[in-house]
Amino acid sequence: MCKTLVIFAVAIAATPTAAIANTFAPVNIRQGMTYDQAREILVADGWQPFQKRWQDKDRECPNYLDRCKWPETQNCAETGTGPCIAFFGDIYGNTLKVHSNATRGGNSVSRFYIAK
Repeated sequence: MCKTLVIFAVAIAATPTAAIANTFAPVNIRQGMTYDQAREILVADGWQPFQKRWQDKDRECPNYLDRCKWPETQNCAETGTGPCIAFFGDIYGNTLKVHSNATRGGNSVSRFYIAK
C-alpha cells in the first residue's frame, strides 16, 4: 500500500509541470496585419516585449524603418524589404518570434512562431 501511495504522489506531482510546459499565452495575430496592431494585441494578451541589451542599443538600423523605435526589435536588415525580428516572452517562459517586412510606407507581419 505504501508503494502505491508513493507512485500515486509522484504521478500527481509531475502532472502540473507537464501541463505548464505545453502552455502559452494566446497568440491572436495574423500574417499581413501591421506590426503596430500585432504588438498591441500581443501586449494585451500578456506577451512581454523582450528589451534589447543595453550594449546593443546603438545598433545600426535603416533610417527609413520605424520598427527600430520598438525596444523588442532585435534586428532589421538593410535590404529592400527591410525584414525585422522582434522577441516577446510570456509568463510560462515561452519566446514568441515575430518577423515583419518593414518596407517604406508599410510594416506587415510576415511570420511568427513560438521558439523552442
